[in-house]
Amino acid sequence: MADITIDQLATQTFYQIPEIFFTRIQHNENGYVKLTSSYTGLSSDAKLAYGALYNRCKLSISSFHKGNRDYVDENGAVFLIFTVSDLMLLLDKGKMKVTKIKKELQEHGLLREVRQGLNKPNRLYLQLVDANLEIAEHYSIDGELLKRIDAFGKVLYEKECDIEKTPKPLGNSGSPQNGRPQNGLQNVHKTDGINTERSQTESSYDTNRYENESPLSDLSISEAFKMGQHGFLSP
Repeated sequence: MADITIDQLATQTFYQIPEIFFTRIQHNENGYVKLTSSYTGLSSDAKLAYGALYNRCKLSISSFHKGNRDYVDENGAVFLIFTVSDLMLLLDKGKMKVTKIKKELQEHGLLREVRQGLNKPNRLYLQLVDANLEIAEHYSIDGELLKRIDAFGKVLYEKECDIEKTPKPLGNSGSPQNGRPQNGLQNVHKTDGINTERSQTESSYDTNRYENESPLSDLSISEAFKMGQHGFLSP
């Protein structure tokens, strides 16, 4: 065993795995924001397999720039030639596990397989991750979910704030005085046998107003999302 030093880190090579495959937490004074996506549901084996295949794609791109077009199709897309046996050796997994990993990547839109015909190995096209699948979940300090926002800024969920309602005063008749202040005067009607006189005082109407709540989070949507700038977990 040996500790990692600055010099050693510079000489190490790693498989790169997209950050969006993992949950990330950003703390703020109001609580925290959890960045997540459907990719977090991938198994650890599938995440590592993506990193291994991505590394092979990088090698193919490097080879292409040196004049080798063996692993680049007519559209400029990079593909891999891997049989199940090749993947078993690369991932150090059994046949059933490799088959499960391929299916998992395909279900998440991360791998496309194209048949080449009889007795020819299929082409594997590794797919880019979709940054638009990322969701920002805002939590209070107590860990209560306050809102969920997608990559486009659309609010998918927002907790309803409980506003304490002030009971309205009862009038002489026992019914609430809707829209009137407590000292408002009721309309008064006076009648006699011959003449009817009516006096009415004007009452002012108002509506209850509540002050706006403070923002749930100081993080703006642009800070929670950096579209298309998902990095990889690498040094």
